[in-house]
Amino acid sequence: MFIKIDNKSSLPNYLQIENQIKQLILKGELKQGDKLPSIRSLSAELNIAIITIKRAYEELEKDHIVFTEAGKGVFVAPIDQSEIKRSIAEELRSELAKTVNKAKSFGFSDEEIEEMIRSVYE
Repeated sequence: MFIKIDNKSSLPNYLQIENQIKQLILKGELKQGDKLPSIRSLSAELNIAIITIKRAYEELEKDHIVFTEAGKGVFVAPIDQSEIKRSIAEELRSELAKTVNKAKSFGFSDEEIEEMIRSVYE
C-alpha cells in the first residue's frame, strides 16, 4: 500500500494516514475485504510510531471504514463511498471553519473571505 507521510504538513501523521487510506478506497485501489498492512509492518515501512498507526486505524474503524478481526487483521469494511465522502466533508468543514474564524479575527469582512475562497477554488 502506498502511503507517504509529509513531515512538513500541519496535519498530524495519524490523520495523514487516515486520509490517504480513505483516498485509496475512493479511487478503488482498496476494495471491500482488502486487508490493510499490520500496524507493526506499516509502522516499520513509514518509520513512525506504532501508536500513530493504531490511532489511524482506530479512527477509521470508528467511522466504519475498516473493521478488525481478532488474530487476522484490519480489513476494508463494506461501505458506500458516499459514507467516506461524508466523513471527509466533515473534516473539511471543520478546517474551513477554523480558517474562516481566523480570517474574521483579523478583521476580514464576509465579502473578503468569500473572495479569498473563490480565488483558492479557481
